Amino acid sequence: MSYWKDDVTGLVYDDKNGECLNIDGWTNGKTQISDQEADDILNPPPAPLSFEQMQAAMIAAVQAHMDETAGTHGYDNVFTLVSYVGSTNPTFAAEAQAGLEWRDAVWAYCYQALDDVLSEAREIPTVQELIEELPVMEWPE
Repeated sequence: MSYWKDDVTGLVYDDKNGECLNIDGWTNGKTQISDQEADDILNPPPAPLSFEQMQAAMIAAVQAHMDETAGTHGYDNVFTLVSYVGSTNPTFAAEAQAGLEWRDAVWAYCYQALDDVLSEAREIPTVQELIEELPVMEWPE
C-alpha cells in the first residue's frame, strides 16, 4: 500500500494496494508520500493542554487523592471526613479536624503551584509530581 496526499486539500488517501492506480486520473492532483509522512498526518500528536485544561486535570487529581486518602480510614471521601468536625465521638472529631486542616493545606499548596505555573515561576508538574509535593495527611492516634 502507498499513500497519496491531495495537493489542494491535504487529505491523505491510500491506493488500496494499487487498485486505485488503475483508475484513469486517480493520481491527478496528488503526490505520493512516505508511510511515515502519512502516519504523521493521520496521527498527529495531541495538542498541548491549555492552562485551563491542565488546571482542571490537576484539581481533579488532587480531589481524587484526598478522597482516596480519606478512604484509607473508612470515609467515603474528604467531604464526609470533615463533616465529623464537632462530632461527639472523640476519634471521629479528631480525624475530622486533622482532615480539615490537611484539606486546607492541600488546596493552598495546589493553588499556589498553579499560580506559579501561570506566572512561569515553575514548570508544569506532572500529576504524580504534584501529588507527591502535597502535604501529607497526619492521622491522629
